[in-house]
Parts: sequence; structure tokens; C-alpha cells
Amino acid sequence: MKFDEKSRKIPEKSRGKTDRVVIILVLSLLVASCFSYFVVEAFAQSDLPLEVSSDNSTYSHNDTITISGQVANVIPGNVPVTITVVNSMNSIVTIDQINVSDDGAFETTFNASGGLWKYDGTYIIKVNYGSLNDNVIVELIGGVHNLTNSGNGSGGMVTGAAINTDEIILNDKQTTIIGIISFALIGIVGIFIGVRSKKIKLEIFQRRGLTSIQKEQIRNRQYGKCNMCFTSPSQWKYDYFDGYKSNNDLNNYQGLCPDCFSVKTERDNRPSIYQKSK
Repeated sequence: MKFDEKSRKIPEKSRGKTDRVVIILVLSLLVASCFSYFVVEAFAQSDLPLEVSSDNSTYSHNDTITISGQVANVIPGNVPVTITVVNSMNSIVTIDQINVSDDGAFETTFNASGGLWKYDGTYIIKVNYGSLNDNVIVELIGGVHNLTNSGNGSGGMVTGAAINTDEIILNDKQTTIIGIISFALIGIVGIFIGVRSKKIKLEIFQRRGLTSIQKEQIRNRQYGKCNMCFTSPSQWKYDYFDGYKSNNDLNNYQGLCPDCFSVKTERDNRPSIYQKSK
């Protein structure tokens, strides 16, 4: 079987093509990552279908709580905004309905005194408009302590469809887009891994060339003689015994003179001719 150092290496053209594909995939991954980041930021900062805010985050029990908001699309037919206030004991404190102006704005106030307002703690103000909903959380202090108080609120303006936190909350449409981007990123990473694995596999199963030291070891092992005709050649060719490209064991190599190398190569490439002559 012919042994040629050039055939043991990936052709430079193919290697260069593989490297270019890997570079393109890496750049695509970076671009997609940056794009997804800016999409999330844009969604977080863009106008939401329903936004609600309070004029403060903490109130005393004699204060007036002002709730204002904005809807992106006004529903025809004078559909009101429904506002429900729930205290830390999960009891409904009050319910109110207000109309939305032509530009989508709305505002109302609550007096935080008396009745179920007397308890200290977290109050969740839920706002519903058609199928849309949003919440804002406020804290009341200076009244009756509630042992079942579940914790402190952060108050202020709420973005998304949940209470105000430091996290970015996305609606269903935004979540779908981010999901598509995530699947695209996973696909790019999968392609990158596949191309890289194929390249590594090719490199593993390509027969490596012999170093000058290894060639000398083979010649010394054969006492400077061709392994077939046992002459001392002035030029050497190096061949391997089996046909496994992954077998790079030095014991699998032999040194031959050019004539014996040609004969063995022809025999290995056309075995049927010699089989018929036997």
C-alpha cells in the first residue's frame, strides 16, 4: 500500500476551507448573541401593552396613593380599567373601575386609612384592562402590625406583567422571539461542534508523517537494509504493513528501497493480478 506523506495530511485547501467555516460560525454566534442582547434591551425599554406605576413606594396610613398608567391600544366601547387592591393577608381591600382617556392614560387615587388599610405590610395593586394585566406593589407603615406579612415590596413603576423587581419580565410575544433566537444560537453551536468534531476526526485518522528521528530508528532496526531485498539503498521509502490509517505505531512501518517500494505498491493496489498468477 502506497505511503506518501502528502496523503497523510489534510489538503491545505480543505483545511483552509474548514477553518473559514469555523470562523464564520464563531462570528455568527457572536453576532446572534449581541443581537439577542439588544432585542431583550429593546423589549425592556419599549412601550408595553399596559404600564402601571405608583407615585411612591412607601406610604403611611393617612396618605393618598396615586395610581397612574398607560395602555398602548385603547379598546373601543369605553372599556374601563379595573383596579383591585390586595393586602398582605390576601384580602381584597378595595376595587375600583376608571375610564381610559383617548390617549390611553388613566389615573386614580386611594386613601390608605381605615378598614382593611389599617394593616402594615405589602399591598399589591392589580390592574386589568381587557386581556391585559399588570401589578404594582407598595408598602404601608405606621399602622397595625400584621404577623402574616410576607415581606417587603419594592414599589415604584412596574414593567412587564408582574410586580416590580430588578429582573426583566417579558410578555408572551417577547418570550417567543427570545426562544427563537435561543434555538438559533443552539443550532449555530451545534453546527460549530459538528464541523469541529469532523475536523478533529479527520486529523485523528490521517496517517502522520515520520520525523527524521523515527526514520533513522526504522533504518537502524533493519540494520540499514531494505526490508524486502535486504540491500543497502541510497534512497529510502517508508511503507506500512497494514491498511489502518489510525495505526501510527512505529512498529507498523518498514523501510524499503525505491524498487521494492514500487513493487509492493503495485501489488497492494492491484492484488487480483498477483492472486491469479499464483
